[in-house]
Amino acid sequence: MKTIKKIIIALAFASLSLIGVACSDKDNELSGRVANFEVVAQDTVEIGQYYTPAMPQATLDGKPAVVSLSATQNGKNVVFNAKNALLVEAFEDITITYTIAKGEEKLEKNTVLKVQDTTAPYIVTTSLPESVYRGVMFNVNDYIRVGDLSGIMSENSLTITDNTGAEVATENGVFTLPENSPITSLKLAIKAKDGKDNSAEKTLEFPVIDAPYWNAPIHFNAPEMSKILAVTSGTSVGSVEKNGESALKVSHTAIWSGSTSNSKTIFRFTEKIANYTCFDYVRLVVSAKTDCNIDIPRAMKAGATEHIKFSASAQESEKVELFYDMDWIKNSDTYAVSGNMFQLQVRLLEAQHRDKENPNNHPTGFNVELYIYELEFGYYTRLVSDQDVLDLTKFGIQANEIISATFTPEAGGDAQPLDLAGWIPEKGTLRITLKKAKYKTTTVEIPIVPAPPVIEGSSDEKKDTDVEYPW
Repeated sequence: MKTIKKIIIALAFASLSLIGVACSDKDNELSGRVANFEVVAQDTVEIGQYYTPAMPQATLDGKPAVVSLSATQNGKNVVFNAKNALLVEAFEDITITYTIAKGEEKLEKNTVLKVQDTTAPYIVTTSLPESVYRGVMFNVNDYIRVGDLSGIMSENSLTITDNTGAEVATENGVFTLPENSPITSLKLAIKAKDGKDNSAEKTLEFPVIDAPYWNAPIHFNAPEMSKILAVTSGTSVGSVEKNGESALKVSHTAIWSGSTSNSKTIFRFTEKIANYTCFDYVRLVVSAKTDCNIDIPRAMKAGATEHIKFSASAQESEKVELFYDMDWIKNSDTYAVSGNMFQLQVRLLEAQHRDKENPNNHPTGFNVELYIYELEFGYYTRLVSDQDVLDLTKFGIQANEIISATFTPEAGGDAQPLDLAGWIPEKGTLRITLKKAKYKTTTVEIPIVPAPPVIEGSSDEKKDTDVEYPW
């Protein structure tokens, strides 16, 4: 009996050995047919980045082999995209498996992907304003984004100090400087640190200026107003006081190039006209002092241009109003608009003879001083249908910007609050108090003249866009 048991056990071990040999032979059979199946045993990848494995140039029976990819991280499958790349979003090691299969046989090799974080957090600024306005809310979050590829931040701080070094208090990055604040500049210091102690910091500086009013004349009584002009070479711009008023002084000196009006200098507004197309006109109040006769074209209305002349004199001229119809500006040739910017062109006429003993000699140079006292973007008296609700978007005003609206009839009476969604205009003054971004709370007055309906298509037909000119 003992002998029989020994024989049975021996046969069992022999059978297991044969099975193991058979499996090994199968593996050896496929591995013997595959060549160049090499992968790196370990690699590194940065958190938050895509990783694209280097595919082995393996062959099967001398032909390119089909290698499939799979990956697991923390026991879960990680999905490759259509370009065989995977997005690394967690810190655990990733195992990438490369597989070559033929029938029921397959060969597999692995790469262990070590996830690391050596990249500092990002501090991104978008559409930064040129200035911080007094009396206008400033939200840092509108312009600055802070984060990390890992999504893990251990520190994120914002410190704002003024020009005296004092800290400015904020609430979640939002603050408003008082309108009478003496602060002239601000420094924003942003610091960030991620979960792996990588750090980043950024410092931003902004001048602090008075906020303008919407649809109010600009009087050039602040230094930043000088930025409104870009000028040709040989020209300087600066703020001056003239007879108790603030003005923008534009001085131009150049060589005289002939006895005819073929010389000119151009003062160009840096603000794009597209920002002001909701207005009906541009108005400037200017004077000049020049040793050369000059003129400046102005457009009283579309298709009606005239030239305002300034004679050479040692004295400053009287103030002159220059009106430019917005439709004319938008549809004008290049002498009024350049690169979507309105430009004021000063043309040089025949010069005074400086050499009295030799009057045929033309001057070798000229000097022009132009003083701009006021700049205004405004509205004409608006003719509207007395059967339709007034569309305020034609005036560049949106419903969510309106704080209050009243109407004072021309016939007399007190100003009455309006529901603009249902108001049918009558003749009088529409007064709207609104708050627009980057502007102080502003009251806008628009003269309204209803136009009674007439037969459609007749020559007397009035349009909602009809206007009356202020001159």
